[in-house]
Amino acid sequence: MERNAGKVLSDVHMLLQGETASVCGSELTVSRFFFQIPKPLEKHFLGQPVGGECRQADQTTFTDTSTLTQSPSAQRACLKNADDVSQETCGEFDQDGDLVLQRPPPAVMDKRAVVTIVHAMATDLEDVGQQVWLGALLLCDFLLHTTGLMEGAVVLDLGADHGDGILRLAQQNFHSNGSLPLKAKFCVRELNWMAEDPLSIDHHGQAENEESFRLTATDLKTLQQCEVLLAAEVVYDQDLTDAFFRILYAILAAPPAKVVYMTVEKRQVFTTSALDIVSPAYTHFRENLADLSSVDEGPVRFVCSQVDTSFPQYFQYQRTKELELWKIETLFPNG
Repeated sequence: MERNAGKVLSDVHMLLQGETASVCGSELTVSRFFFQIPKPLEKHFLGQPVGGECRQADQTTFTDTSTLTQSPSAQRACLKNADDVSQETCGEFDQDGDLVLQRPPPAVMDKRAVVTIVHAMATDLEDVGQQVWLGALLLCDFLLHTTGLMEGAVVLDLGADHGDGILRLAQQNFHSNGSLPLKAKFCVRELNWMAEDPLSIDHHGQAENEESFRLTATDLKTLQQCEVLLAAEVVYDQDLTDAFFRILYAILAAPPAKVVYMTVEKRQVFTTSALDIVSPAYTHFRENLADLSSVDEGPVRFVCSQVDTSFPQYFQYQRTKELELWKIETLFPNG
């Protein structure tokens, strides 16, 4: 992570020089993340037809995160106004105003594939969730390595950002990667972590949100049946970490049994108050994890364990010992 003039830049983006293109001035960037195709998945990637038909299956994936730096109104104007974006830089817009990105065929000569993401580059500290971070690539590596982990499952991807434009971009990023063999139904909804009762639709009907992103009773019923939860580097702020564990408990406390895979990076800073190098965000995360592990009342128990990250690396990034993957499993002792 690099800091410059009050801005923060993810290490991921520093490694993408030559593979980025500005969109709408310098606010948005298109990046192509190449990854090696695992051998068990070669038949899916190298022999899969291109198009939306790849996404029709019985798997459901929720996400509530994406990446933008502008205000929601500015984001919508930016994404919908083709005159603001160079056609040579990032393609054209469809009839709904979504950006159509130019992307290579799903199979390339050296058995690599590519994910194309529109995101922010350097941001203010409070907006770092709008970038792509190392933990996201580590989580992707893990999912590529554990083939079949999410097959047929309802999956919830918890993200730390919210807002109309961010949700719209998350949806766009999914559809922009239609050449990948994604056998899943997919929807984007806003899930308010800070709400007193986050799993109530009463807290998700704000007028400023688009109708398509509002959580409905049907969505909640599907969400409550999720079996796998994913979260990549969403605990970098103490208040946000507390909110994350509250909503995590609310989702995990009801059957069926679930498993959570989340990444976190232990970022160390020197503080004058302690006159030492510390990692307050990581320490607070571990305290919340310990509290969850100690739950011994109620219908559910939690088993928290750190996952060995020596599995193969498919994306290009620096995997350090500070980058961790955690697994949380639920047990219902009384059935």
